[in-house]
Amino acid sequence: MLLYAIAVVLATVLGNIWLRRAVPTEVTQAAPVYATSEWLRVSAPMLLTSGMQIVLSNLDIILIGTLLGTTEVAVYAAATRLVRLMAFGLRSGNMIAAPMIAELYAANRHRELQRTTYVASWVSTAACLVIGGTLIGFRTFALEWFGAGFHAGANVLL
Repeated sequence: MLLYAIAVVLATVLGNIWLRRAVPTEVTQAAPVYATSEWLRVSAPMLLTSGMQIVLSNLDIILIGTLLGTTEVAVYAAATRLVRLMAFGLRSGNMIAAPMIAELYAANRHRELQRTTYVASWVSTAACLVIGGTLIGFRTFALEWFGAGFHAGANVLL
């Protein structure tokens, strides 16, 4: 938890430094304009959607905890958290490729757009396969990071 907190603080500080360097002076000197009612009108459905996505993504854990008990849900939750690491390849690939894809589409450069999406999809797939293969190969060891007895979730992870 301490390492996570340090990483968050470090990322926030570095992000602010990079943002201040990247924003033109005219932007920092401009008078702010607030459209609070419009922002609330737009953000309320987004808040509801995000909240429902969080509930939906954890519904399996809630149901298993209700039906089977705390020990079983703990083992299941540990296994599913490790499996979610596979999405890291997809998310990181999307974060890198999305601005490139938008730029190529806006510039009407379809041949490069096709190549970029092709490469991005293969790189993301390769990352997912590497992470998944590692998890499958070392599933018992990885689950033991959560504590003794969590190796029981090896089949769930598989």
